[in-house]
Amino acid sequence: MNIKRLLIATGLLCASLSMAATLKPDAPQHYVVQPGDSLWSIAKKYTDDPWEWRQLWKSNPQVKNPNRIYPGDEFSINNGKIVYKRNFKDGSAKQQGGLKTVKLSPEMREVPIDLGLPVISYDYLRGKFVDMEIVEAASLKSLPYVVAFEDNRLTGHVNLKAFIKGDLQPGQTYNVYERGITHKGLKLDDISKGKKKKDVDIGTELIKTGEIVVENVKDGISTVYIKSTVNRGITPGQYVVPKPQTSNIGNLYFEPKSAPQKTEAQVVNTPGMLKSVAAGGNVVLDKGLDAGLSPGDLLLVQQPDIYKNDPLDPSKRLRIPGQAAGMVMVYKVFDRMSLAIVIEAAKPIQQDMMAVTPYSDYNNH
Repeated sequence: MNIKRLLIATGLLCASLSMAATLKPDAPQHYVVQPGDSLWSIAKKYTDDPWEWRQLWKSNPQVKNPNRIYPGDEFSINNGKIVYKRNFKDGSAKQQGGLKTVKLSPEMREVPIDLGLPVISYDYLRGKFVDMEIVEAASLKSLPYVVAFEDNRLTGHVNLKAFIKGDLQPGQTYNVYERGITHKGLKLDDISKGKKKKDVDIGTELIKTGEIVVENVKDGISTVYIKSTVNRGITPGQYVVPKPQTSNIGNLYFEPKSAPQKTEAQVVNTPGMLKSVAAGGNVVLDKGLDAGLSPGDLLLVQQPDIYKNDPLDPSKRLRIPGQAAGMVMVYKVFDRMSLAIVIEAAKPIQQDMMAVTPYSDYNNH
């Protein structure tokens, strides 16, 4: 997708948002929503500006909430407008404890459809969110941690026993995390003063390496078996945290929106030891709740400005504005940091790029 077009679609101040999105010439005259569809994928069938998915059926009184669109519903075009027909019925989905579910593909779990289609498809997002937490470094001192494995092994893998320093709850499942980068930032009081020195810890990455189930506890040591591992497996010194009771399914339903005005974040990491990421990749930003960010916020990623000597007057330096590289959507927010997934990438997204509030006249700056 053209980045300028994407900027126009997402800028809250852009006048085009007050009008219906323009239909593509080759938009389907009739379409039945399929399992695995998303609001994004449906919108792309009808407009070059898929982030304007709400505008597509804005004039259709049947669509009271664009989030509530389900497999089996129908779209058609009549006199240049989209006509929507709801075919979803409460009794058409399997019941599990009162929760309607749909199975999207053979290898995927059933997921709730009460909230309608996700903005981005499960098939696209599945496996793309990085399983990471960001905590204060000081809090690590109180966490249980891995000490050793049975048979004096150096690393832990599935079904192997491990020993944890700390009293865990027998029968419970815990996540195991490897300590990652500790990021530096400005003191909150210094931000408004324009100071530049980053000398305060704003968050330490914890990258998930596996899951364990507790068998028993004795003398401050918990014996566990390893239920699953990620990448290289579990090693001594890694931290143990209770597994959340809720899944990440709810995160797939956030509504894309422009980040708060004047947001300026920096890409401080691309997880996985990658130099750059493309669409579907993850980035770590140095702004979070402190900047008013929330899941679903869109940020324009741009290359840093560069400075060149004026070829006709070498005594002067000229600023060359950084070019738009792509768009990211925040999906997990911490106190002073956040995680985002790359939605569009015209150029590789790299560390030290800036992520800012989208604006429609970017190319004029």
